[in-house]
Amino acid sequence: MPISALPAPPTRSDATNFNARADAFLSALPTFATEANSLASEVNGYASNAAASAATATNAPGTSATSTTSLAIGTGTKALTVQTGKAFVVGQWVTVTSTATPANWMHGQITAYTSGTGALTVNVTAVGGSGTYAAWTIGLSAPSQSSAALLSTSSYADPAWLTSLAASKLTGTIAIAAGGTGAGTGADARTNLDVPSRSGIGASGTWGISISGNAASSNTATTATVAGTANALNTSGNYQLGSLGVGTAASGVAGEIRSTGDVTAFFASDARLKENIRPIEGALGIVLAIGGKAFDWNETHLQARGGEDGLFVRKADFGVIAQDVEQVFPLAVRTRPDGFLAVDYAKLAALAFQAITELKHEVDGLRAAGQALVSGGGANV
Repeated sequence: MPISALPAPPTRSDATNFNARADAFLSALPTFATEANSLASEVNGYASNAAASAATATNAPGTSATSTTSLAIGTGTKALTVQTGKAFVVGQWVTVTSTATPANWMHGQITAYTSGTGALTVNVTAVGGSGTYAAWTIGLSAPSQSSAALLSTSSYADPAWLTSLAASKLTGTIAIAAGGTGAGTGADARTNLDVPSRSGIGASGTWGISISGNAASSNTATTATVAGTANALNTSGNYQLGSLGVGTAASGVAGEIRSTGDVTAFFASDARLKENIRPIEGALGIVLAIGGKAFDWNETHLQARGGEDGLFVRKADFGVIAQDVEQVFPLAVRTRPDGFLAVDYAKLAALAFQAITELKHEVDGLRAAGQALVSGGGANV
């Protein structure tokens, strides 16, 4: 319900209108009081409804409750007071758990419950933990097992019963045909199942190893039958490596091969494999444009390759600049996945061969011109 605003009260700072404002303010007070009382009644009604709703919420659901009765954990009859109006009935199994420390609990059957007073009696047959507590949470639970059942210790939910089994119950063997090993010891089990020892002893014969799924993009990896040690790859297979070290550790740089010895290889070059064969045009000019450079590698590149080692990685170096080659002979340049340019140094030799051929032609031409000049000029030369 809305309350009408009071007019401005009288004030000494406005002596001229003091009386008029005082009369108006006092005249409005009865109406204000009536409206305020009505609002108070309305608010009290809301409070009553809220209290009733809270009581209803406390009593629902009907199969769980709380209690502040002080009880010591133990078996036997336990009487406690819970909320009224619950749906508990005699014979139901409940667990009475310490609200603060759930590891402390009691479990049993309800023997009595009075809905009007909230008096609840439980015959406790199983407990967990110890101590006296005055804040409990009560809820329905599964029935306890009989003493003849497998779960016969103090807690039907406690897996500790496994450790209480007699050793005689765990003896004997299960046949291999029934899914067992047919043995009572690890060594005998490995023998029966034809499994090699973990120490590497007793693994005579030929053992086939089959790898399914992704094997670093290899076709198959099914053979490991090398006598002595299984350290050879199947020579008929295809394999992909991140990096390779021959006589030294692999660098870890993807695609890089490092060898402490000579690398001997031949490239396919048979004329029968090629077509449209022709000389490289302007080879001498290309070689002159590329030139040869001495340079220092920057620190970023050195560190990416593991730092200087005096053998594979050195700061001071020489070669060509990929951008120079790309401008005049792009066939010898490739862009790697990381965006940096790489040069096919081996094939630059062909460019040098053709440049020497062109240079030879130029020299032969100059030599012929010089000889003609000498022959034609005679003594005037």
